[in-house]
Amino acid sequence: MRDAIPPSQRLSITLPYLATGNPFEDLKLTSAVSPQSIGIILLETCSAIIHSLKDCIKLPQKEAEWKAVDGKHVSIKKPPHKDAGIHGRISDGGVLGYTAIGKALSEKLLQVPEPSLLPNSGKKLPFVFVGDDAFALTENFRKPYRQTGLTTEKRIFNYRLSRARRVVKNAFGILGAKFDVFQRPIAVSPQKSQIIALACCHLHNYLRKNQSQIYMTGNSIDVKDFELGNMVDGTWRTTGEATALQTTLS
Repeated sequence: MRDAIPPSQRLSITLPYLATGNPFEDLKLTSAVSPQSIGIILLETCSAIIHSLKDCIKLPQKEAEWKAVDGKHVSIKKPPHKDAGIHGRISDGGVLGYTAIGKALSEKLLQVPEPSLLPNSGKKLPFVFVGDDAFALTENFRKPYRQTGLTTEKRIFNYRLSRARRVVKNAFGILGAKFDVFQRPIAVSPQKSQIIALACCHLHNYLRKNQSQIYMTGNSIDVKDFELGNMVDGTWRTTGEATALQTTLS
């Protein structure tokens, strides 16, 4: 009878997979474990990561912590004998409508604060989430104006809204750049892909907090050049970010 695979070896299989997205056959060569066993180990280890790092992802506890909204598409290989419909037919806004928060927002059950006065103004405006053009414009959801025929005021609005969304764009952008498993279709079921994606999210937050000097540098994120007044793209928008992750996890 073969001995059980120890936790250290399970991590040495799972972490490189998340960092590179390499096929199970490639992992077999370095781990001497069959692809079938790797598939089982991967999901068990990802579930253990989510449980062990559960404090690394916290939901907002008060309205002041609500921020921007965005989506991260996770591609999976099409299951055999399945017709998923038109490829990519649902936008981020469409996906939001299927979520609990999206339904609560549309049904006015989200307990969004009442409209409040703007600073140094007598005008009341509603509290809003900010998103991109993929989302629908509602009372509590703002999106940019279309790029055609922009006035100066609308151009400034789009710029300010884009700055407000920079935090969430950086978060998903760095996540996708660091974990190369998101760079290609994942050969698992939708349910299993959720476990893999959640494990990456937990690891991302953990590494940002505990290995930030290696995992992220000051120029990893989009920042504003205050002298020139323009935005400087973070390095996550270029290739090579995953190399730093592999170094961090090794």
